[in-house]
Amino acid sequence: MAVRSSTPLARTVISCSRRTDVPTFYVPWLMQRVREGRAVYHNPFSGRPCEVSLDPENVAALVFWSKNYRPLLPCLPELEARGYAMLFHYTITGLGPVFESHVPAAAGMLDVLRRLSARYGPRAVIWRYDPVVLSPQTPPDWHRRHFEAMCRSLEGIVEQCMFSFTCYYGKVRRATRALQQRTGLVVADPPAAQRLALAGDLADIAAASRIALRSCCCDDVVAGKVEKARCIDADLLASLYPDRFRKGPVARKPTRANCGCSDSRDIGAYDTCPHGCFYCYANLNRSLALERYRAQDAHTPSLGKKE
Repeated sequence: MAVRSSTPLARTVISCSRRTDVPTFYVPWLMQRVREGRAVYHNPFSGRPCEVSLDPENVAALVFWSKNYRPLLPCLPELEARGYAMLFHYTITGLGPVFESHVPAAAGMLDVLRRLSARYGPRAVIWRYDPVVLSPQTPPDWHRRHFEAMCRSLEGIVEQCMFSFTCYYGKVRRATRALQQRTGLVVADPPAAQRLALAGDLADIAAASRIALRSCCCDDVVAGKVEKARCIDADLLASLYPDRFRKGPVARKPTRANCGCSDSRDIGAYDTCPHGCFYCYANLNRSLALERYRAQDAHTPSLGKKE
């Protein structure tokens, strides 16, 4: 099948990636793509392969998403030397292995976040407390205490935190039932009033540590101190890296309901992340993701599928 180019004339924001954890599991693949100057991703609806340029002259910024940036740290000097602008979304919830079976402990990840912030500044590293999972093991008061402790440890390290409540897509509902069968834990889908009250409390807690709380794709809790999130935010990127956006603003292009993101190209692939988080909408099951992870060839232009 022919590969269609998706690179516009203006520089492109590269999302790397909402669909999988590239900085944790696919650093060799990413660096090979960077050195070759191109990547291929598959449209998640049509399956059509699309090629996008990774030449630094064609890339406005690399926007990373990860639960563990430690494997990427040794490669940052090379990415900088090649001229890439970078923004880092760092998901650290501390929910534990019942909910995030293969995610490293929060304490170690907070240390890595501090290293990123020291290198790029607190505006370029976005902490994600995402999602807020409500269960007998993690009730609202647990989140209030746990979130407050994390906010205090990150005061001056980050300027914003993005959060959401669990989105119960079909995959997530199946995983929720499996979790209950395996552990006996019932994960709640809280009513609107409870969501709004907890979000307001978390916003007050964050504000006390000079952190803005922003809601990702949950506009029903955007009120008071809770702001709307824009995970790929062209305005933020342009303020951080003004020389990369000389050709004009990047258009808003939401990826789902209530999304506030600007236009980007995501080079990841579904069913390739072995973290095993029960709430993940991007994986059918961990076994399939683990199989694809183990089979991945760094020299293949795309993740998850052979060209």
